[in-house]
Amino acid sequence: MMPASIAGIDWVASSGRSAATISTKADMNCEAISFSRHALQRMFERAISPDEVHMALADGEVIADYPDDTPYHSMLILAFVGKRPLHVVVARDDSARHCYVITAYVADQTLWESDFRTRKPT
Repeated sequence: MMPASIAGIDWVASSGRSAATISTKADMNCEAISFSRHALQRMFERAISPDEVHMALADGEVIADYPDDTPYHSMLILAFVGKRPLHVVVARDDSARHCYVITAYVADQTLWESDFRTRKPT
């Protein structure tokens, strides 16, 4: 797959849990963003564009932190793109400022509280 450049960032596909709830602006400051095969497949199925994921990484809010994930610390980000509440799970290699999108989905109101930051009890 040929990478596409969006706002100076090369978008490429890549192959290949305890959570702390927090609420801070994401501003991931990624120099590069790679998508897992799973993320690309799910984004296609859910009609989520790379631009929308980029917006979430730049302007979203970190609502859960997974510091023990390997090989990189990962986070759940919430962003409202249009009127859609978008959740993006991303891992970040801090030394290279490289972000790896694991998955992205539109938050389901039946599973999340009205603020889309808190999962409803099961």
